[in-house]
Amino acid sequence: VSFLSDPYQSWWIYLLDGLAVFLLVWQAVDIVKELWLDRKEFLKTATFWVSSGTVCGGATIAVMWIILWSRLELVKEKAVDVRENEPLVGDFNNATYTSGYRAYVEELHWDLTSIDTYLEAYRLTNSAYIWCVALDILLSFSAQPRLASVSETVLRASGDLFHLLVVLCTIF
Repeated sequence: VSFLSDPYQSWWIYLLDGLAVFLLVWQAVDIVKELWLDRKEFLKTATFWVSSGTVCGGATIAVMWIILWSRLELVKEKAVDVRENEPLVGDFNNATYTSGYRAYVEELHWDLTSIDTYLEAYRLTNSAYIWCVALDILLSFSAQPRLASVSETVLRASGDLFHLLVVLCTIF
């Protein structure tokens, strides 16, 4: 199983999600503050666009998580319905009873297929978000001279890294 059926089993998970939302809001407020102070110059910087992408990606992931959580709750209810309508050992010959059960099972399978598709989109969104955060970290290195050399090296090698990414994507 790639996800928990009930993700909030402990108080510390609520705490971590609250911390993530707090940091996301903090970064959004910081972007708005910088934008308000120096609009023309700030819009021209890569920092603005990457930070904005990070905030938008984080908000998208939060919304997608809430949608996923609600879908999981519905699937859990449908799984209980399937279990409650499961025919007894002798009732498998009763066509009306088993057709209702089959309808419940089919509905549950369609919902699980839908969640599987949704999880694929959620994973791709998370992947893109991780790249935005990594780029945001690289751009923040420019504040310190020794770390700025890392950013400069990555920027110089960006063409080669992009080519490597294209080759790896075609292979895998």
